[in-house]
Amino acid sequence: MFDLTVEIFGYQVNLFAQIFGLGMLIFVALGYVTRDRVYFILTLLGSCCCVMESVVLKAWSSAFAAALVCVRNVLILAYGKKGKKVPPLICWAIIAVVAVGGAVGTVIEKDLWAILPPVLTIADSFFASLRPQKELKIAIIPIAFGYILFNFHVGAYVGVIRQIIAFIAGIIGLVRYMKYLKKAGGVTGEPAKQEEVTYENKT
Repeated sequence: MFDLTVEIFGYQVNLFAQIFGLGMLIFVALGYVTRDRVYFILTLLGSCCCVMESVVLKAWSSAFAAALVCVRNVLILAYGKKGKKVPPLICWAIIAVVAVGGAVGTVIEKDLWAILPPVLTIADSFFASLRPQKELKIAIIPIAFGYILFNFHVGAYVGVIRQIIAFIAGIIGLVRYMKYLKKAGGVTGEPAKQEEVTYENKT
């Protein structure tokens, strides 16, 4: 049903996968300029597009990891509506399921590349909870690079473009943050907690 493949510059390109990839790119880009509930709603829609993109390309471990991100965002929205945060136990349970799903997906696909999406999803979730912001901004760069490699491998070419943008944005964000540290916290790179809060509020 979703097998609409054409050859472009010697590469087999599934057009349906690229359409879903473009949908994710649009939703994620819009999410970056919003905050709070709207951000999570847009990234939820983007993750749904990622699930479809991965299913079309038969990249099952990626589809599974993206589906768990959808679940995570639904929980964040549900708990946020009540003014609460998702309990840590549930967060760790999601991470554990992603890990198991990634291992199973790698076995099913018989492709070591299949382990990348769950590993990168776990890394993203882990570093997103870290402070200071420096660690998160540094982590975004190798995570985006990993997704660039995986997306190229499975033929998600719009996904490659999406992650190149994230990779460049990560470098720019890190440079901006390090400049802020020098101005606000000296040359040690370890500003006071209040300075980090101020930086987060400014961005």
